[in-house]
Amino acid sequence: MKVKDILDRVTTLYNDVEYIRVPESSYLKFLDDALNMLLLLRPDCHIKSDVVKLNKGTRQNLPSEGRALIDL
Repeated sequence: MKVKDILDRVTTLYNDVEYIRVPESSYLKFLDDALNMLLLLRPDCHIKSDVVKLNKGTRQNLPSEGRALIDL
């Protein structure tokens, strides 16, 4: 689904297709906030797979851009 499709659906539901009641930039901020909250609450909804070199022993570190280890 594209951002344009989401905005079209929301503005149609709120009878604001011309962006008179709420500016388009506000709708985009709302969408951005919702996506950020989704990623914070459910990090598994945006998974990145990567091959990493393991250290000797059982203690390992996540790559610097990693938030959590989901699965091996």
